[in-house]
Amino acid sequence: MTMKDPIAKATEMQLEAADPSSSVVLKASAGSGKTKVLVDRFLRLCIQDSGLPINPRSILAITFTKKAAVEIQKRLLKSARKLALAKPADLHESLVKLLGKKNPTSLEKKNAAALYELILEDLSGLNVGTIHSFCQIILGRFAAEAGLDPHFAVLEDNTDLVEEALDKLEEYMDEDLLLNQAADWLKNDPAGVRRQLQDGMKESMRLHRWLATKMVEPAGDLVLPAWNRDELLPDLLMDLRTFLFPDLPPDREISVLELLPIMGDALERFLGEGLDQVHEDMGDALQKSMLTVTEKLRAEGLPLLGELKAMVEGFPEAGPGDRDHSTGRRRAYELLEKIALIVLNKQNETRTYSRVKKEGLGTIYNGLVVESALGIIQTHQLVGLLELYQWNAAFLTLMLRLLDICDQLKQRDRVIDFQDLEDMASRLMKDEGRALSFMHRLDDNLNHILLDEFQDTNYNQWDMLEHIVDEFLSGDMKTVFVVGDVKQSIYGFRAA
Repeated sequence: MTMKDPIAKATEMQLEAADPSSSVVLKASAGSGKTKVLVDRFLRLCIQDSGLPINPRSILAITFTKKAAVEIQKRLLKSARKLALAKPADLHESLVKLLGKKNPTSLEKKNAAALYELILEDLSGLNVGTIHSFCQIILGRFAAEAGLDPHFAVLEDNTDLVEEALDKLEEYMDEDLLLNQAADWLKNDPAGVRRQLQDGMKESMRLHRWLATKMVEPAGDLVLPAWNRDELLPDLLMDLRTFLFPDLPPDREISVLELLPIMGDALERFLGEGLDQVHEDMGDALQKSMLTVTEKLRAEGLPLLGELKAMVEGFPEAGPGDRDHSTGRRRAYELLEKIALIVLNKQNETRTYSRVKKEGLGTIYNGLVVESALGIIQTHQLVGLLELYQWNAAFLTLMLRLLDICDQLKQRDRVIDFQDLEDMASRLMKDEGRALSFMHRLDDNLNHILLDEFQDTNYNQWDMLEHIVDEFLSGDMKTVFVVGDVKQSIYGFRAA
């Protein structure tokens, strides 16, 4: 049995993937010729004798970056020009390699010779571009439904606009105590808060999708979201509570004040009957060093227990917008952390109290101490969940206001950014009726889709493409070509 030449095998696979007679999903690694296959498929769609002439403008080729789109168009024009200028014998040889058959038909030779001129007749009508350029085509067709000026401009770099919005948000923080306290939860310094919100804006797609599940469709066909996203904050927080505290009713708020007495009871049991039980269980095997550990644990824990009881009695009773309440809450978290460190290290791993190796006594003693401290550990886990909830609540409070400010600035400047493009195009095309209407509104009927770098497609982009792809797959004369490689996906942070 002879092994097939690897180069010949790869060429055979490329020819099969480029065959336009059927839809194809191609997984190809870096350097394996993905762009070549996509360009070859485009050429074959226009050249191959399939019974119906295919106009280059009936093919939609979408990639991820402008650079990649330019490269595809450049290669396409170069290949088409080469075919147009080729002598008959050279044209025959080129088509043998491109089509993968020995005898190209006279029609295929005619199509190949004429393709370059056909493309140049209306180069701007060639549908080779990025996903965002496709979004612009969609919104251009549905500008009225999207509530947009038909001559809207796209802000390719929104850095300056976001910085201006952050400046305004900081001004509002000086006047709005709730915003100020939300910022205090994120970082103690304004620069730290700003950095976290900047990062949040870069990864805001997931938040936009979450908000979309809570927003009521605007009146009529308009899909431009209204401002005042902070009105949706209670719904988002209810989702968070449901996820983090599934055993509690979703409308049930929980505060650190409730956890203070729970931790106090757990600590008191541990320092008293808990450690006494450890000594009893160890019996005659109890070592002198272990008694010393117990003394140290009680010496460390009793002052914290007294401090905790005093805090429960004197915790500020003001509302959550009061500065004293906020300060008291932060002190409560700090005290609860100190208590947890009696039995856990800073990595939340149980501490080692005894290193006695004889008959494994140290391990037994350590296990018994941890068992007696389970109440503290479980309460600490609840504290961690509550702190996570309150951090996210603070982050959402600031992010929702920031998004609203950004929208106001964009309306002032009559621009939308890439996130808006995706959001609005996605919401339009998720509706099957609009998706079909869009297909009919195009100047040339699209019959074939080529999706490059599919591993970088995010959820919004797929929502936008899904109905179109489904329509193509259900049609007899329409095809879909998808190429990508999960190993090259580097945009997970953008929900790719």
